[in-house]
Amino acid sequence: MMLGLWKKPIEMMSFSVATLEGRRRLKPLEFSIRIACLVTLIVILMCTGGLTLLAQFGLVTDLFNGIMLAVTLGGAVAFTVTLLVCWLNAREVQILVQSHERFLHLSHTDALTGLSNRLGLYAACDKLGTDYCVAFFDIDHFKSVNDRYSHLVGDLVISSVASRIREYFDPPAHVARLGGEEFVVVQEASRLAFLQMCERVRAAVAATPVDYQGLRITVTISIGVAFRGDAEIFDKVMHNADLALYRAKEGGRNRVCMTG
Repeated sequence: MMLGLWKKPIEMMSFSVATLEGRRRLKPLEFSIRIACLVTLIVILMCTGGLTLLAQFGLVTDLFNGIMLAVTLGGAVAFTVTLLVCWLNAREVQILVQSHERFLHLSHTDALTGLSNRLGLYAACDKLGTDYCVAFFDIDHFKSVNDRYSHLVGDLVISSVASRIREYFDPPAHVARLGGEEFVVVQEASRLAFLQMCERVRAAVAATPVDYQGLRITVTISIGVAFRGDAEIFDKVMHNADLALYRAKEGGRNRVCMTG
């Protein structure tokens, strides 16, 4: 009962550090001052109430001076100690939250392209709606690029293709590099619009050679597209897009194929 009465004042005076959003917006000094004020107020009320009760039994002769002394000393000590302890703890919480956010970003991001990796893709697609499209992108004959020009050029080609995909698929589309020369895009969009966007990306990549030390390296991509239907799970739609990608490769590459 008592906790219920204090719940609202506590929430008003402090951040809700029990939630991730509360920890993200936590400011150590502001948090410490809020908690210190709350604790000081409680101490003052307890001192005042306790001395008043003792005065009723004749144990305190000078109630006014007693209350003033208790409020001054108790309030000062309570505020100072609480402020210091809360600031130290809030600072540690802030550092841990920042470290967690940084680790989460690194663990969900492909280092070469800055796109999401497989883990980041699955995390981002956790709350997809019922209708969405998936496209698998694969750089044609990528192994020959590495073998002929070196892995450095291969990285440039991967980065170039990643930029083209990111350029044409703006948020809220989820763009990720699954590894090697393979990319995936997941978006809640109409099927026709999604297919047209994939075709634009394919054409843009083919029309944009990668320049390296006077060389102009022509790059093409194959794309497989699948659409969610019949309450399929995400992994099934991904698998269907992968099958469509193989059809695009077998059909001569540098093309867009879809399932069905």
